[in-house]
Amino acid sequence: MVTLLFNQIKGISGSHWNRLMREEKAEEYCIVATDAAKFVNTAMFCTIYGDILQEPFEFDACLTGYQLMKKYIDATCKAYSLSQVIRLRTTMKTL
Repeated sequence: MVTLLFNQIKGISGSHWNRLMREEKAEEYCIVATDAAKFVNTAMFCTIYGDILQEPFEFDACLTGYQLMKKYIDATCKAYSLSQVIRLRTTMKTL
């Protein structure tokens, strides 16, 4: 299951991000941060606590590139027993 994209992450009490972090299943979340570009995208995976699960990697902005990213997501979720994927679109400079 993939949670919808967050436009902004704020620590405001009652925000969607704040509620996610406080849930009992927070340890089962895989955060997928992507830096979308015209030709080559970059992504990395981490836990909700900031532990890096997959170092940044590049993939093409085409169907095969996105299939590669999905393959990495599935492998990471299986390896770490993660149940939910949260996709963030950001620039890698902020990570």
